[in-house]
Amino acid sequence: MECVCILREDDPLCAQEVLHPASLHGRAVIGITGDHSVDRQLQALMSQAEVALRYSATCYFYAIARNLVAAGGGLSIIDPVNGKVPLGDGVTWRPFAPKIVHDLVMITHRGPPLGLAAARFHDLLHAELARHSITGPDDGTGPRP
Repeated sequence: MECVCILREDDPLCAQEVLHPASLHGRAVIGITGDHSVDRQLQALMSQAEVALRYSATCYFYAIARNLVAAGGGLSIIDPVNGKVPLGDGVTWRPFAPKIVHDLVMITHRGPPLGLAAARFHDLLHAELARHSITGPDDGTGPRP
């Protein structure tokens, strides 16, 4: 899934249709704690653009990062599921370029096929998450992701 930059609706950066590393110059950024691929990608892009990255906070979950943004703690790059949902919390989103990708996997047993309920859940979850993916939904010709 392609990540988005979330920020408060009253942030001057909302005037930009797409945000870039230069847009984050001097801005407080809420990162994802640990060795997270989204933060590694952001750090690499910022380094390539020669823009210093200034963290104001870090957290383990995208939803908490969104709450910190809502409270005025800065902006954040998060997954589109948490970033694009309209919660009425004063947070909005903008695309970020170059793309930062959040990979998501579902681990299932290799043995017997999924039961009916698990298979339906898998298919529903896959369809909903595919709406946020870069490549779109699976064409059905390959194995279940």
